[in-house]
Amino acid sequence: MFTALFRKKKMQPWEIPSLPGESASSHKERKRQAYFADQQENTLEWMRRMGFALDVGGMRVLDLGCGHGALSIRLAEEGAVEVVGVDLDDDRIDFAGRNLASRYPHLVGRVSFRCVDVMGMDEPFDLIVSKDSFEHIEDLGRVIRHVHHLLKPGGYLASGFSPLYYSPFGDHARFQLGVPWAHAVLPESALVWLLKQRRGVDVGSAMELGLNRLTPSEFRTILADGLEWGEVQIQYNRGDNPLFPVFNALRRAGTVEKYFTTSIYALARKRS
Repeated sequence: MFTALFRKKKMQPWEIPSLPGESASSHKERKRQAYFADQQENTLEWMRRMGFALDVGGMRVLDLGCGHGALSIRLAEEGAVEVVGVDLDDDRIDFAGRNLASRYPHLVGRVSFRCVDVMGMDEPFDLIVSKDSFEHIEDLGRVIRHVHHLLKPGGYLASGFSPLYYSPFGDHARFQLGVPWAHAVLPESALVWLLKQRRGVDVGSAMELGLNRLTPSEFRTILADGLEWGEVQIQYNRGDNPLFPVFNALRRAGTVEKYFTTSIYALARKRS
């Protein structure tokens, strides 16, 4: 019952089986299309959970960790004058570019996708968004400082991400334990050892699996560390999960906050 409240029962796009006689490339493309469709739906929910009335009309936007491009396309449809989606996964960027050209040709002049590290960019943006990425970035403080540099005076950083590492299933199933909070209470050395013994996966840390073990307290510290924000709004555990009211009551006790914070949705405005 508890697990069902945090995990979708439907088949995930990457779990879609191949069809009889289907080639590996066709199967991969079909899974990509299914993932994009899933992200389109998820993007609308993400925007609702952000809960911030932000008019993107006329804005130049950077989508950090754009994946297959669903949020980038949505922002252009919402009126952004230009959207640049960046990601380190060249396979996702390849799909995003092809999908844009074939299904959204009217947006080709306003949306572009690049396989680049944001740290190598030096161009101004009115808005920088990041959906479900901040829990994966190794040196998040360094990235946020650079993002602040890229923002125009008065520009916005909008980030929403989940699940956080120490929440019930915050390992994104990468340790494959299936028990809420098990990864959060076991030593990291024990987790990587178990993963190697059970699955043959040889990694040395959670970060090698794309998990930076970020806590809510660490995120607030990073956001405030010497950066000149005119305004910062942070919300936690957004969504309709019936456990969230309980989690929000428990997270106010500082000692256990990280265990009961599943998601963070933050909007920060750079000082003009």
